[in-house]
Amino acid sequence: VGSGVASETISVLLDGVPLVVEPDLSRDRILVELPVTTAPGRHELVVMCADEAGNELAGVIVLECREEPEGP
Repeated sequence: VGSGVASETISVLLDGVPLVVEPDLSRDRILVELPVTTAPGRHELVVMCADEAGNELAGVIVLECREEPEGP
């Protein structure tokens, strides 16, 4: 209780490939930008971190990316 997330431990993988993550812990969030080369379809975003006490946590978010429709 009260140990907080250790921002240096936060890492994110998209389909097993590391992404750049921007911790925004003051707002209880992290920011991740998907690569423009991400293909349409199902993808897994794995988020891993630890708190200041060393307790580790990992979670999986399943994303469904869709193609953007062609112009008007």
